[in-house]
Amino acid sequence: MSGALTLSIIIPVYNRADMMASLMDHLSKQIAGTATEIIIVDDGSSDNLQDAVRRFDKAKVKYFYQENSGVCNARNLGLEMAQGKYIIFLDSDDNVEGNYIKRFLSEVNEHVPDIVFCGAKIIKPKKQNDVLLDPEVPYGRNSKGKGLFLAGTFCVKKSVVTKTGGYDPKIKYGENSELALRIRPELKNVRIIKEPLLIVNQEKDERTSLNLHNHVLSLLYIIKKHRNFYNKNKENKAAFLRSGAVTLIKNNKPLLAKKLLGSSLKAYPFDFHSWLRLFVLKVPFLRRRIWSLNGH
Repeated sequence: MSGALTLSIIIPVYNRADMMASLMDHLSKQIAGTATEIIIVDDGSSDNLQDAVRRFDKAKVKYFYQENSGVCNARNLGLEMAQGKYIIFLDSDDNVEGNYIKRFLSEVNEHVPDIVFCGAKIIKPKKQNDVLLDPEVPYGRNSKGKGLFLAGTFCVKKSVVTKTGGYDPKIKYGENSELALRIRPELKNVRIIKEPLLIVNQEKDERTSLNLHNHVLSLLYIIKKHRNFYNKNKENKAAFLRSGAVTLIKNNKPLLAKKLLGSSLKAYPFDFHSWLRLFVLKVPFLRRRIWSLNGH
C-alpha cells in the first residue's frame, strides 16, 4: 500500500476478541490491495484482544489502547489516528457483506461525496423475521432526509466529522443520531447504496445502548442539547421519545414508558404511533405479544 489512504475503518472494542473474529476475517480479505486501513481501538479490554489482532497485517490493521472510557471516546481516538480521507465507524459485534468495502470505495472514488449511505439487514432474535432498512426512507415514509445513521451504514469525509467535533462522550446511547444532527447541515453531496451491506445481529444484544439508565439519560440529554431543532421539529421529538418508550416496554418498565409516551404526545399530539403504543401498553397481553414477538 502506498500513497494517501482513501478509507479508515474505525472499530471500538471492549472485551469482544472472540465476537469480532468473523468481522475481522471479512474485512481483512476485502481491504487487500486497497487504500484502506482498519483501526482497532481497545477500550480497556481485559481479554486477549491485542493477541487476536496480531495475526493481521500491521500495515493494514492498527491497534490502539485506551483506559476504559466509552465508545464515543474510543471512536474519537480512532478518528484522531485515522489517515484516510473517508471514515467508517463499525461496531465490533456486527458484520458486513462480501462487497462492503468495494461498494463504498467505488462511490467515493467516482463521485467524491461528503457521505455515502448503505442499507442494513437486522438479524432478529427468537426466530423473528429479519428486517431490511432502506437508506432512502430510513425512518419510515414520513421521515425527513435520506440516510441511515447506524454505525457501519455511512462512510463520511473525515473533515466533516472533525469540523463538527466528533462524538459527544457524554452520550451512552443514540450517539450516531446525535452526530447526525450536527453533520447533516454539512452534507451537500450525498450518495446512496440501496443494498443492505451491513449485518446487525441483534441476537447478541448485550450492547451498552440497551442499558436502560444510559438509554433514558442520553435521550433526554440529546433533546436538551438540540432543543432548538426539536422545538422546530415536533414529529422528530415525538419519534425519539417514542423509541425510548419502546425500549422501556421491552424491558418491563411500563410506568416509565408511559411517562415518555406522554411526553411524546405533549410534543406532537397527532402522533398516531404514540397513541397506539399507549393503548397497547395498557393491555398486558397485547404488550407481551407484540413486543416479545415483533421487537418493534
